[in-house]
Parts: sequence; structure tokens; C-alpha cells
Amino acid sequence: MDTLLYKTVERMLGAPGSLSRNRNFVAFEDPGIVRAGRIARRLASLRADLRRYGRQGAVAVTATGAEHEAVCIEVRVDALHATRITRLDAEQVRLLRQDAEVAAILDAVAHGAG
Repeated sequence: MDTLLYKTVERMLGAPGSLSRNRNFVAFEDPGIVRAGRIARRLASLRADLRRYGRQGAVAVTATGAEHEAVCIEVRVDALHATRITRLDAEQVRLLRQDAEVAAILDAVAHGAG
């Protein structure tokens, strides 16, 4: 786990726009910051999908990997005939669960209520 990477992702998720690309142009030349931005955008998009479709019971969560070190989240959108499948590591799941609504949806799925 890259602590600095996930602290940067957490900052990007917590206060969108707080790490402006224009004001921090030099920082965005660092591949680590670019990677953090990709992770933050992916988690923000997944968070939005879970908020929008998660209450409809269209979410499945499964542990993957030899030691269950990763989680696969599947969001079905029947109206669009689409399924989004995202694989997250434990730290990404922790960041996603910081949103209370998303955490409630994931807990409901884990307890069979979703």
C-alpha cells in the first residue's frame, strides 16, 4: 500500500477542486499524482453509481484474490442494459466507505438486504 498515494486520493475525494491542476501544474507532472487522480475519478464515479442505483438492489460485492485482498463491486443498470464491474483493493474500499450513504449500501449488500 502506498500511503502517500492514498492520502492524495483521499484529499481529492474529500474536497473536489482542492488540488487544482492549474495552480499545481508542476505537481501534476508527477506520475504518482496522475495515478492518484485516476483512482480518485474512478472512486467518485463508482460512488455516484452506487448512490444512484444501489438502493434498487442492483449491487453485488464479492471478495477476490487468494487472501480476499480485493473486492469486486458489480452495479447493474437495467434501464441501460449495462453492468459496471470494478475491482478495488482494501484501501480503495476504505476510501469509498467514507461516504455514509455508500457505506450503508455496501453494508446492506453484505447482510443480504440489497
